[in-house]
Amino acid sequence: MGERDAGVGSHGATVAVGVRCDRTALLVDSPQTVSRAVQVGPEGFAMATTVAGMSKQQLARALGATGAAFGLISVVAPRMVAGTYGVPVTPAGLQLQRLFGSHALAISVLTLSAQTEEETNRGLAVVAGMNAIDALTALAAAAQAGRATTLRAVASSLAYGAAALVVRSMRG
Repeated sequence: MGERDAGVGSHGATVAVGVRCDRTALLVDSPQTVSRAVQVGPEGFAMATTVAGMSKQQLARALGATGAAFGLISVVAPRMVAGTYGVPVTPAGLQLQRLFGSHALAISVLTLSAQTEEETNRGLAVVAGMNAIDALTALAAAAQAGRATTLRAVASSLAYGAAALVVRSMRG
């Protein structure tokens, strides 16, 4: 592959844009990982088509499976999840954890059942939006919930939501 331009992208990866007729590029994620990318638009911005050898659809399904597992655990073993987040275990709290879990499980089905890139993007947008709302509500309740619980809730929500946005930004 001939190189037209190479440098460090804003995300810290080395980017090399090829001049082949299919306009493929490589994103060098680390010394061990090189991800395929495609040129988008006349400016030549590269969008990853794989990360760690996984396609957008595979990563979306992995996020969906992770969310479904979290939701299922929240429904069948709410004490475990509540304990992980440092939430006091009460009958009402366990019921709320089950409700939270059923919602996470249902939303994960959007991503797992997606057949087209549009459906995948829609599911990932819902996951990102839900996690942004979760992070905001955790911050709003910080005074009552305590520092440790708030930090765990905000960190996990932001990480999962950001992962959904990164996968959503990939070229199908």
